[in-house]
Amino acid sequence: SAIFPKAVRLLQESRILVIVGYSLSEDDALLRFLIRQFAEDLRDVYGKYIFYIGFEGEDVLKGRLQGCFRYLNYMDARNIYAYSGGLTEWITAILDSV
Repeated sequence: SAIFPKAVRLLQESRILVIVGYSLSEDDALLRFLIRQFAEDLRDVYGKYIFYIGFEGEDVLKGRLQGCFRYLNYMDARNIYAYSGGLTEWITAILDSV
C-alpha cells in the first residue's frame, strides 16, 4: 500500500515517460490510472515527453496514448514519440542518430 502513492508521486514529478510493449488496454484500469498520473491535468503536460514503443503502427500507438491521456492534444506534438518496433531497435536508432 505504500508503493502506490510513491509511484503516483514519481510519475507526477517525472518529465519523461517511456512505455515499452504495453497495450494500454482499457481492461487494465488500475495500471492506466497509474500511468495517467504522468499527465493527468492540463497543467501537467508542459515540458513532459512520452516515448511509446510497440510493434503496432505509429498511428495505432498514438491513438492508444490519446485514449489514455485526456490532455494529450494539448501537448506539443514534438513531445510525443511513437516507435513501431522493438526496444533494442529503438535504442539502436537513438544511438545511430547521436
